[in-house]
Amino acid sequence: ESLRELDDIDACLKIYRRILYPFIGEILKVKTEFREKLSEYYVTQGIEITDFGEISINDVKGRLMKLPESQRLSHTIEAFNSVLSWVYERLLKEGMIDVEDLLRKLRLVLRLNKDKAVELGVYPSLLGRLATKIPQREIHKVYSDYLEELVEEKTRELKKAHENLLKSQRLAAIGEVAAMVGHDLRNPLQAIVYSLHLAKRELESSPNSSLTETIRMIEEQVEYMNKIVSDLQYYARPIKPNIVITDLKEIIGEILSTIRIPEKIEVSIDIEDSFKAFPTDPILMKRVLTNLIMNAIQAIKDKGQLRITAYTKENDAFISVQDTGIGIPEENLSKIFQPFFTTKAKGQGLGLTVCKRIIETLQGSITLNSKVGKGTTFTIKLPFKNPDQPQRSQPPLIKQSSRS
Repeated sequence: ESLRELDDIDACLKIYRRILYPFIGEILKVKTEFREKLSEYYVTQGIEITDFGEISINDVKGRLMKLPESQRLSHTIEAFNSVLSWVYERLLKEGMIDVEDLLRKLRLVLRLNKDKAVELGVYPSLLGRLATKIPQREIHKVYSDYLEELVEEKTRELKKAHENLLKSQRLAAIGEVAAMVGHDLRNPLQAIVYSLHLAKRELESSPNSSLTETIRMIEEQVEYMNKIVSDLQYYARPIKPNIVITDLKEIIGEILSTIRIPEKIEVSIDIEDSFKAFPTDPILMKRVLTNLIMNAIQAIKDKGQLRITAYTKENDAFISVQDTGIGIPEENLSKIFQPFFTTKAKGQGLGLTVCKRIIETLQGSITLNSKVGKGTTFTIKLPFKNPDQPQRSQPPLIKQSSRS
């Protein structure tokens, strides 16, 4: 971690100091020859080693600054690797260290500094030099093991990059589909909603229970179709939050007032008073909580409990939706936020994906804890800091679908 904050030269010098340090006791026994070896290279002439085993590389950076910038790193690696290979070869030859001890120390240092050293090209050069200059089978094995590990790591990186590319391509395709669906379905859906509104007004003067029930069923299906379109668009298009001071308890109250909760489900709400002035986007937050609450209700097959809590810790807000429902099988936990993953007979598998995307857009995270037969808890973590000059009023909350 400490290497990330350094420039390439400083990081390189620190790595080599770490590589030398485990062998300092043995190096002191050949200190005179070691100093002579250091003096052979312009870069390492600036290294000082005391009788107590302290290594000073302060002057090295100054010497490097006199070289062209493009040559500084390569000269450093070449000089230090030459010195190190001489050290290891000499220590083994004199019997001051055995191969197993050398490799144990070397592996430890290589592992601790691996990422930055690979990035700078330190290790490939060092291990390649050791494998050719020191005729020990074990050192050749360290080099081959390193190469194998490096290939595996690069393969994983390529695989991840390929997966990200496929995801980006899929996202772009969904965006095109969402735009088409939004254009082709939004207007007809609005026409249906308006027609239903007129029909309901007619029924006020001429009541017909059968027709009223039919209209209610049509409204539910239109609402569900609207949610499909909205989920696609939320998944595909950029989300731009509008952060305002919001009363979280009011949002939850409005959600619960617009959805049907079975009588056998007991609902409890525990919201800290600090959430009366919660900086967030109320429309986005309502969409997320609606999805989570509906999922919780659907997970409770008979009687059970739905618990919604919110508390603060330091500069973070934690909002949880907990149910005592059927729970989520362990094999599905890693897939639950993936787009189009669903175990429901009716659903597109975008509800939780949209929730995750919204929360991440709000600079937060969402996690879950679930046990089959016991229930599930979704926990949202968000920063709880006052935004710069927030609006004191809350815009009208757009009613969201209660289906997920």
